[in-house]
Amino acid sequence: FPQVESARLYSKYAARISSLDRAPFFVEKAIRSTVYSPAGVSYLDIPGDLVNGSINTSQVEQVKKYVEPPRPAASSESLQQFFQFT
Repeated sequence: FPQVESARLYSKYAARISSLDRAPFFVEKAIRSTVYSPAGVSYLDIPGDLVNGSINTSQVEQVKKYVEPPRPAASSESLQQFFQFT
């Protein structure tokens, strides 16, 4: 059954983790895709051999830490105009 292809229809991000050393890359991308606007669902397919597998931590790919998405903010000019009317 093509799980990833099926999930891709209903999610922002869908992927199959190809190897344990690349797992952090896929997890970080899934989290980023989920919370960045517009928010949505991510799906990660983890094959059974990886669930029961093991790896030396030195072989695991290091990825950047999750950074919160930027939030829109009003310009200082707009705020000054707003407070002049209140």
